[in-house]
Amino acid sequence: MFQKEWRKFKENRMFRLTFVAVAFIPLMYAAVFLKSLWNPYGELQNLPVGVVNLDKAVMKNGEKMSVGADFVKELKSSQTLDFHFVDEKTAKKQLADGKYYMVVTIPEDFSKNAASLDDKEPKRMRLDYATSAGYNFIAMKMSESAVMKMQSQLNEKITKVYSKSIFASLEKAGVDIQEAGAGAEKITENLGLAKNGAESLHGGLAQVESGAGELSNGANKAYDGANKLATGALTAKNGVQQYTEGVLALSNGAGELNQAGKQVANGANELSTGVTQAKNGATSLSQGAEQLNDKSQELTTGASSLSSGAGVLLQGATQVAEGSEQLSNGVESLSTGLMQAQTGATSLSQGATQLSEGVHQAVEQQKALAVELTNIAAMATQAGDEKTSQALTALLQQMQANAPQAQALVDGADQVSAGASTLSDSLSTACAGASAIAENAKKLSTGAGDVKTGAEQLSNGLSSYQTGVQQYTDGVASLTQGAGELTQGLTQVQSGAESLSVGGVKLSEGTQQLSEKSQMLTANSGKLVDGVSQVSDGVNTLATGLHTLAPASEQLSAGIGQLTAGASDLNGGLGELKAGSTTLATKLSEGSSVMQEKGKPSEDMLQQLAQPVITQHTEKTPVANNGTSMVPYMTAIGLWIGSLSMVIAFNVLNREKRSKTAVEWWGAKFSQLYLLGIMQSVVLYGGLLLLGTKILHPVETLLLMIAGSLAFISINSYLANAFGKVGNFLSIVLLVMQLGSAGGTYPLVLSPKIFRLLHPFLPISHEVFGLRESISIGIAPFKEIFILILFALVFALLNYGRIYRIHYGKIAEPKELSL
Repeated sequence: MFQKEWRKFKENRMFRLTFVAVAFIPLMYAAVFLKSLWNPYGELQNLPVGVVNLDKAVMKNGEKMSVGADFVKELKSSQTLDFHFVDEKTAKKQLADGKYYMVVTIPEDFSKNAASLDDKEPKRMRLDYATSAGYNFIAMKMSESAVMKMQSQLNEKITKVYSKSIFASLEKAGVDIQEAGAGAEKITENLGLAKNGAESLHGGLAQVESGAGELSNGANKAYDGANKLATGALTAKNGVQQYTEGVLALSNGAGELNQAGKQVANGANELSTGVTQAKNGATSLSQGAEQLNDKSQELTTGASSLSSGAGVLLQGATQVAEGSEQLSNGVESLSTGLMQAQTGATSLSQGATQLSEGVHQAVEQQKALAVELTNIAAMATQAGDEKTSQALTALLQQMQANAPQAQALVDGADQVSAGASTLSDSLSTACAGASAIAENAKKLSTGAGDVKTGAEQLSNGLSSYQTGVQQYTDGVASLTQGAGELTQGLTQVQSGAESLSVGGVKLSEGTQQLSEKSQMLTANSGKLVDGVSQVSDGVNTLATGLHTLAPASEQLSAGIGQLTAGASDLNGGLGELKAGSTTLATKLSEGSSVMQEKGKPSEDMLQQLAQPVITQHTEKTPVANNGTSMVPYMTAIGLWIGSLSMVIAFNVLNREKRSKTAVEWWGAKFSQLYLLGIMQSVVLYGGLLLLGTKILHPVETLLLMIAGSLAFISINSYLANAFGKVGNFLSIVLLVMQLGSAGGTYPLVLSPKIFRLLHPFLPISHEVFGLRESISIGIAPFKEIFILILFALVFALLNYGRIYRIHYGKIAEPKELSL
């Protein structure tokens, strides 16, 4: 039977033709299918795509910007797709008719939106494209890929334009920063001046603090002295009051004394005249003796009265002289003390005025400094130096907190200045009054001395007069005793009368001067009282002002101490600020140079910004084209279809002569099928090489194809032997199931779960995976070869079992005939 079956190949021409045709079925199937999709992306220039440009040009920075027209120009020079530049109506019609697979529309606001990239509210550019997947889904996907590439090109172009704008802004910003650096240098200079001023302020405040301490000590001492001065002024005021009362009494006594002096002078004149007449009328002494005796008693009485008055006058003149001398000395001491007080008050007034002006100036400088620090703090904040800004803000807050104390210091200084000025004016008035009183007191003392001298002379004269009168009286009594004694007595009386007359004149003049001086003294005593009252009031005012000045000066000293510490902190802060400003100026200058340099980018830099990220694809298992990637799948399907065609064409159960054994029957039929399967694998392998397939493991690939062909023949033969024509149908069903579970087109993980479950149990899955390993991956697929040989052996044994049972009559032999 074995020879008979092979003899048909030699004798039967149709058998040979069928045998050869079946051998080429896998190649025909795989080659036609693979050729149709071998390199579809290499023919994209034949894919018709419509392009509609509705974009309108705009002006940007004085230049015309037409992104749509530029893009169309680039597309015209591109060969990526078959671009047709048409109007919107034509494009819609051609897409609807299936003439275009895609229509790309550039909207009219495309350039306008591109120009808004550096606006506050930029707008996206939209590239519209329409596809018709109903005509061809793959073409739609290819069109989408082309649009993505267009989008990438447009993004790159727009990024370049935007980058140029940004770099131009950077260059301008560099110029602005350079100007800011110059401003920072000026700030540094001004901060240097401010630091020098702060150092001067610190030194001045140290001096002011020292002076404030001395002022505080001096104010306390002055306050104690003012209290003592107020007590002395009150005593002086009381003494002056008593003095004024004594002067008034002296003035009244001097008036009376003046009247008595005038009477004495008149009496002395009359006495002189009378003595002269007595002397001249000595001859008529006798006639007038009785009359003279009568008058002598009156004369004796008048002389006694005159002598007593002269004694009283002498005593009063002596008291007046001593009092006037004491008054002159006291007034002179008072004048000297007031002059010293005036000098001290003047110095105090000047010092208080200088203190007030200094405090005012310090407060004004502090206010100006606060304004300057506020400006500096704002500049530091703008410059980003938060540390300096916070330090200045803290200093400003401390200065503002010290503002009430500074104002209190100003008010206290003004009060001290006003009180010192009032005291100085009062003491000036008191000094003037005291000087006038001193002069009058000196004159009064001089006049009182003259009055005392005249009173002494008058007293002496009156004593002589009284003696003479007594003698006269005795002489009158003893008139009869001798005219000689009378003449001698009259001579003495005349001499005494002349002396009395002279003394009376001097007494009259002295009492007149005493009256005038006492009147002047009385008139000036009011001024003295007013002056002393003003001195007392001024001293009280001084004490009150010094009482206010003492704690204020202590507050001033404490405030100046705080101000000194603040000035020290300010000095340090200004030093840090100056250093920071210097650093800022340096960094701004460096930044300006860098930004101006970076503001002029090269074309490579713009390209880098437009496309900052590039991909580097490393393909571990490279595949030349789409057809090569589909070779494993199409080869496996082609071999399955080839084996199915073989089983349909050659029925292994059909035989013309009964075989001796089941093995002979099985060998006769399957030797032809397996040989034909090997031929199919070899022919298909050659066709793949002619298509240009690059195979990494040629021998292993051919062995895998043969193993797969033998496995497919065994499976399809068994289905046909077991189920007849239904078995052929089952082979087709099994093929369809393997199409979904083999993972030939898309990754298996993307398939439904049922196909993933069936995958490892179906032969085509192993054939496809093994071919991928041997053709593209570079791995020898021995595992897959072993699995397929196992499939072949299992189903070959099943076929043998089927033939064995038929041969030995266990089952009926089929009646269907075939080649």
